[in-house]
Amino acid sequence: MTFLIIKVKGMLPAIISAKRLGIKRLFIPHDCFFSIQNLDGIELIYVEHLKDVIDYLSGQPELPLLPRETPTLLNSTFFEGKDFQYIIGHHHAKRALEIAAAGCHNVFMSGPSGCGKSLLAESFSSILPSLLPEFQLENMSLYELANSQAPTYNRPPFRNPHHSASAVSIIGGGSSPKPGEVSLANHGTLFLDEMAEFPKRTLDMLRQPLETGQVTIGQANGTVTYPAKFILVAAMNPCPCGYNGSKTYYCTCSPKNIQAYQNRISGPIEDRIDILLNLQSVKLNPEQQEQNETS
Repeated sequence: MTFLIIKVKGMLPAIISAKRLGIKRLFIPHDCFFSIQNLDGIELIYVEHLKDVIDYLSGQPELPLLPRETPTLLNSTFFEGKDFQYIIGHHHAKRALEIAAAGCHNVFMSGPSGCGKSLLAESFSSILPSLLPEFQLENMSLYELANSQAPTYNRPPFRNPHHSASAVSIIGGGSSPKPGEVSLANHGTLFLDEMAEFPKRTLDMLRQPLETGQVTIGQANGTVTYPAKFILVAAMNPCPCGYNGSKTYYCTCSPKNIQAYQNRISGPIEDRIDILLNLQSVKLNPEQQEQNETS
């Protein structure tokens, strides 16, 4: 009878925990989906059958097995995304985002529809440095637990959940707990577009991860804690119609409606945001693009 060694969910977090406990050697399945051969401090031996383990422990020659799929930890700084050079104007906003990237500050942008809030947020990841190997491993673990695949592990993740997303999908949890968007944005950016459209209860759940860099989810059979060290970039229209303060469109909202709309963001959340930006639409002058600095 042949006993196969197969992969299971949560292998990478278990390997990282074993390394922290001082374990020097592990036998892992040959068909695992990751390659961490360059993980210092622990020897990984890939096996297909239980007999391979017995043969190795008996002193027989080791088979030079490697994982079938070999995505490795990368150190490239190449970024496939939107670049700051394509943003015309908004020099003070780009300067503020540089400061936010350097100091890991949360950012809140408010301005009329079409003024460039989303483009600025989507370009923000292009000025963040590549992740260190230990951060790459941590993110690989989270995406494995979430049964999701990141575009690349060497670059800081960028997560952009829709305002209709449930609290569980953003914070994490469920009957079988999984990391949420706040954890999948670990060491990267969580972008909340139209922040006022998110349920107030969901926004208030961001207090813990913004304060501690982790999220703890309680269940009937125990609790689980996931890392959630992200930079929050939030964008919001100044009013329900989106044109309050616009130079080209007329706002139809009453002062009461505007105040009620802005009050959807609670004080404790505002206290955890370091940089507040009020944006205006800029004139699209193609000649300015040649002078723009790249990310």
